[in-house]
Amino acid sequence: MAAQHIWLKPKWPTKELDGKTVEFRIWLKPDKPNQRSRAVEGNGKFRALGNPKGLTRIEITVNQQGRDQYERVETIFFCPQQSADLIEKQPPGSKFDFSLFEFPKS
Repeated sequence: MAAQHIWLKPKWPTKELDGKTVEFRIWLKPDKPNQRSRAVEGNGKFRALGNPKGLTRIEITVNQQGRDQYERVETIFFCPQQSADLIEKQPPGSKFDFSLFEFPKS
């Protein structure tokens, strides 16, 4: 199944998010209706793309080591409106440019 683009109205301009680092704790939606959401945490980069209507698509990309030194695996998390509303800019000197926390650290 092809991924559906989620267009939203974020509080941050597209250019300010695109390519910036992010620390995140998000709920991953289940594949099937009878499954629970799964907590995912880590860090990555925002990929933000604007459209002519003034809406933005926000993705979090995580680049990880693959099976060997020559392989890289990119995981993409699509950001819905309720998640985009939780994006916060971190103070200068922080390890990451932004944070997106859907739940507290355990």
